[in-house]
Amino acid sequence: MRCPDEYYYNVELRRIKVTAVVPVYNCEKYLRQCLDSLMAQSLQNIEVILVNDGSTDSSREILSEYANAYSNVLLYDTPNVGAGAARNLGLEKAHGEYIIFLDSDDYFDPEMLSAAYSQARRDDADITIFRSIQYDDETGNTTPCTYSIHCDKLPQFRPFSAGDMQESIFRNIMGWAWDKLYKRSFILNNELKFQEQRTTNDMYFTYMSLYKAGRITTCDRELYYQRRNVKGSLSATREKSWECFYKALCEVRREMTEMGIYERYKSHFVDYALHSCLWNLNTLAEKQSRELFVKLKEQWFDELEISTSPPEYFTSKNEYKLYCEIVKTDYEQYCLFRSELEKEQPKPKAEPILENQSAAPAPDDPDYYRYCLEETRKSWSFRIGRAITWLPRKIRGW
Repeated sequence: MRCPDEYYYNVELRRIKVTAVVPVYNCEKYLRQCLDSLMAQSLQNIEVILVNDGSTDSSREILSEYANAYSNVLLYDTPNVGAGAARNLGLEKAHGEYIIFLDSDDYFDPEMLSAAYSQARRDDADITIFRSIQYDDETGNTTPCTYSIHCDKLPQFRPFSAGDMQESIFRNIMGWAWDKLYKRSFILNNELKFQEQRTTNDMYFTYMSLYKAGRITTCDRELYYQRRNVKGSLSATREKSWECFYKALCEVRREMTEMGIYERYKSHFVDYALHSCLWNLNTLAEKQSRELFVKLKEQWFDELEISTSPPEYFTSKNEYKLYCEIVKTDYEQYCLFRSELEKEQPKPKAEPILENQSAAPAPDDPDYYRYCLEETRKSWSFRIGRAITWLPRKIRGW
């Protein structure tokens, strides 16, 4: 009979706990900070898989330097196939009990993997979601990301599943992959992969994993530093692939239909589809925004079932007003209407800005409406109202 102590020391302690997959494309400016923060993680027995996605700057040399210096860092090269395909390659090569997909221009708290892994093991979770901080690359300011997950809208017990939620997963958990730790066996058993397209390649993976997971938990700590306002990043150059969000939405709906859950969550999907359409329309450069306007009006609103859905499907009255304006007017009139609508929005109460803290988003910022919603949820009137209506809401849920 094998000695239990021998098994523990020789097998259990050597087991790879977390694999971090990092796709890299022309990120020489930020790459060392990203990799140094990974090498400084307090969690032992981690594996780092770096996928060089056809970089043409010095990123490949930097990656090679770290792969040669650290035995737990593995480097793979691909032609420029995109972050989705690079992540899929990393998933194929991973050995860890859990896996996380990180962006190469971001950096991380030293306790990120340890805190997320401990929470995941404690709750035996398929997915563990943690909080993040936004770092403005232009100003150097940091501010907590308050809208990535709305815990007050999630079930109050942990772990939970999509079936336990009364509220929309789409509206209350952001479709990012990088702020989530995944059990690798769960991903493999469900054959989950990223869409291999230039942008919006993680929407499908993130939301379908949330709908398929039996055990979702949260770690209420800010562990990830997301770099914003990076010139030349994929998210900042969506004009080259603005149709990708539509393809992602179609893939999400196809999979939900195949799972037999689409009719149950149709209102959630349609509401999110409109939100996604408007966000892209309002944040693209004018030329591509005009093209998208025509697509939405003539084709995509119908194909996404937005045109045939009742008004009560849509949680944002302003978004529904913008939709109604699009279908009855032209692009110039729509822009004027949107501008006037934004002026009508109540401005959040000004507060002193602490050192290293950003101000509230401007009304033309795509995060502005989320910010107003978060501020409302923090108010005492909202909290008292939630408490008073707790029992009626429970009865409605039953």
